Amino acid sequence: MNQKPLTTSELTELTAGLHRLSRNLWWTWNQEPQEIFHDLSPRGWTNLYHNAVAILHEVSDYELRMRLQEPEFADRVRRVLKAFDAYLKSTDTWGAQNA
Repeated sequence: MNQKPLTTSELTELTAGLHRLSRNLWWTWNQEPQEIFHDLSPRGWTNLYHNAVAILHEVSDYELRMRLQEPEFADRVRRVLKAFDAYLKSTDTWGAQNA
């Protein structure tokens, strides 16, 4: 399959999304984002005690951008970021109903 490379803008958007996601505990409640951070650095994932922020500090910008050029990986990241954004925009929350 001949996939067109991501543009600089698309890479920047996905990279920024991963950094934003890593600083919100939502990823700890969902398996797919955990798998993305694990797949970026399996050894780091273990050695850094499953710390998504630390993983993004350990992986070079070049390495992250190369991984995002892999169509399957980029699609997984897009899917997770879409779910994360939907969660953040949701008004149907426990707090809204019970606070």
